[in-house]
Amino acid sequence: MKCPRCGKDMLKSNSHVFCSHCGYLDDGKQIHGYEEKQVSDLEIYLGDEYNKIYRNENFIVSLILGPLYLVYRGFLLTGLIFLAVEPFIWNIIGNSFSAFSPILSPLAFIVTRLFFMTANNMICLYFYQKKSIKLRRKTLITI
Repeated sequence: MKCPRCGKDMLKSNSHVFCSHCGYLDDGKQIHGYEEKQVSDLEIYLGDEYNKIYRNENFIVSLILGPLYLVYRGFLLTGLIFLAVEPFIWNIIGNSFSAFSPILSPLAFIVTRLFFMTANNMICLYFYQKKSIKLRRKTLITI
């Protein structure tokens, strides 16, 4: 059953059917403490992709692609800059102790990819926020 107020799926309890998103009850009342949340410009701009990016649900793709994930998301310059910097980081970490180079070189790759796995979506959200603000200003000027 869909919530008549917000359109999300409703949940069943022993005594009521309720919406976990907005607090609407099947008898027309609202669960105390729930407030209707206004959608941000960023959520409108990204649509269904917002939750994937905000909750880092696509971390495996980000881990595999590394800096190319930023290029995939549309941030060509940033992705290419990180793509050029990544081998330098590998070289610095891998050659910092020449005796441990066979161990540190693969470790450097893993460290940089873990960094991108955690940071890529935050970087994307930052740039998407900038884009949405710019788009909002542009639409306000034309109106």
